[in-house]
Amino acid sequence: MFFIKPEARERQKEILKLVESGGLSIVEMYDVIVTSTLIDELYGHVPSQFFLLLKHQLCDKVCLFGRVEGERAVERMVEIVGEKSYATECRPGTIRFVFGDRRPGWGHFNAIHRPKTAGEVTSHLELFAKHALKCRMR
Repeated sequence: MFFIKPEARERQKEILKLVESGGLSIVEMYDVIVTSTLIDELYGHVPSQFFLLLKHQLCDKVCLFGRVEGERAVERMVEIVGEKSYATECRPGTIRFVFGDRRPGWGHFNAIHRPKTAGEVTSHLELFAKHALKCRMR
């Protein structure tokens, strides 16, 4: 699963193309409004100076939620999106490196959220089902 953050929505077609060219199928997509509770649950572990920026960036904004399938889907998403949160620390060619903000201190603008483990996928799907407001199917 993934969600494309508001600042990257205008480049979502390019992002989705990278996901699919990485060997994954996008099997579900819809717009969601990210609630304050969802942000608290997903990003509560983030240092406070970045947490406040994330809350401002995402709260009550529309993001594109997607679910993928394919061989080693979780590991492939980490490889395609980038292993680190900061765009500057991701391998060139990854979604976060290409579409994230690489200015020093702007790592929270990394274009896309993705879980790192199968357990996180399950947890994040439950959180989205419980706290995100579904707007429109695609």
